[in-house]
Amino acid sequence: MKESMELGEAAIELLDDDIHRIMLIMEHQLSKKGKLHAADILDTQMYALSRVVDFLVRLGLLKTIEGKEMMNQVEIQINHKYCERVG
Repeated sequence: MKESMELGEAAIELLDDDIHRIMLIMEHQLSKKGKLHAADILDTQMYALSRVVDFLVRLGLLKTIEGKEMMNQVEIQINHKYCERVG
């Protein structure tokens, strides 16, 4: 059980890193390419993140509710930053 907890914690840390990377990509794309291109890239990144979250849930390293909360928080952060940048 301890190994599973440690793996779960490691998985959450990796997801946090991925979320941070997605936020950086979004900011970079908004400043360089414009909002339409940034939205396409963001959709792709969010889809990939959702698949990773789903995989971790299926492995039992992340609880379903944790995965949903994580994705909701990312979407809220992205919407806030996106609106901040494009008005």
